[in-house]
Amino acid sequence: MEAKWVVRNSRKSLILFFCGWGFDERCIRHIGSQWHDVVAVYDYRSLDFDQSVTNEYDEVEVVAWSFGVWAAGWLMEQGLLRANSARAINGTLNPVSDTEGIPTAIFGGTVGNLTETTMKKFTMRICGGARGYAELSELMPQRCFEEQREELILLGEHFQRWSLPNKDIWSSALISTDDLIFPYQNLKNHWGDRATTIGGAHLCFGKVESWKEMIGE
Repeated sequence: MEAKWVVRNSRKSLILFFCGWGFDERCIRHIGSQWHDVVAVYDYRSLDFDQSVTNEYDEVEVVAWSFGVWAAGWLMEQGLLRANSARAINGTLNPVSDTEGIPTAIFGGTVGNLTETTMKKFTMRICGGARGYAELSELMPQRCFEEQREELILLGEHFQRWSLPNKDIWSSALISTDDLIFPYQNLKNHWGDRATTIGGAHLCFGKVESWKEMIGE
């Protein structure tokens, strides 16, 4: 995993944001932070995590999006990450599932048919379509395609190797009605009463201006 500082002002609280597959810190640079330092975590080809990132903080708040929900959950269940709270956004701890994640056949088809062209189409779906993609262009990652492709293959292997049954680590979840990646009903099936339904696409925080909107404080 890569951990990149987005805001570092020696505050007492840290927001640790786990990006979705293929993304990087660009997807959250636009979100203002008055009370927290912010680190973006991404690239799940390796599950190694630099625990020293959190050492100087009194509070660590995890916010995880898409496949980042599984990555953050894995670290917490392994005892490699301490968190005072954890919020999931449009992702589950069972990310490839016909009932609680991305349907198995769709995930397999995405992996098997991934090219630079299909990757762009997939990213458009993340944004809710071509219009959303254009509006959110500044949030798109600057990572090479081969790296992203390898990450998706290895994520699939991670999912098969480790099951994450403990939802109690998670304080709450936001799930989008218009998510074109994780079916809304599957998100609802997974999180149940922990879920708050919102509008928007899979990438639902493109117009969020502050972390207060994201973490409810």
